[in-house]
Order: sequence, then C-alpha cells, then structure tokens
Amino acid sequence: IAAAVTELGWFAFPSQTNFLLVDFGRKAQPIEDALFERAVIVRPMIPYGLPNCLRMTVGNPAETDRLIQALREARDAA
Repeated sequence: IAAAVTELGWFAFPSQTNFLLVDFGRKAQPIEDALFERAVIVRPMIPYGLPNCLRMTVGNPAETDRLIQALREARDAA
C-alpha cells in the first residue's frame, strides 16, 4: 500500500503496525469523502492535529486491491 500511495504522489509514513498513515499534502477531507463514496472507510486525523492525513488499515489482498483502486479514483475525483 505504501508503494501505491507513493506512486500516486502522496507520502506514507513508515509503519510497524497494520495501519498506514498517509499525508496527502493538502486537506484530506475531499479524499476521505471520495473514499467514503466508494465504501472505503478510513480514519481522519484532524482530532490529532493532522488535517492532511488519513489512517488506513491494512487488510487482506482483496481489500488492499480495493483500497488502492479507490485511492486512484479518489485522487482523480478530489
């Protein structure tokens, strides 16, 4: 997922967990909204002072493929 995020032009923080923190370099709300429209739920990081970031859970391979496709679509839509 981190490689796909980087390929899309965003920054994925290194992680040792099943979560990935992604910095979109701008307000993340439009990306979050576009993902939600595609039935992909992520956690906004605004309450933690990171309005440009979303946290994503790493799932099984099918879920990961779906997340990456939704991220591609969200990038184009937002």
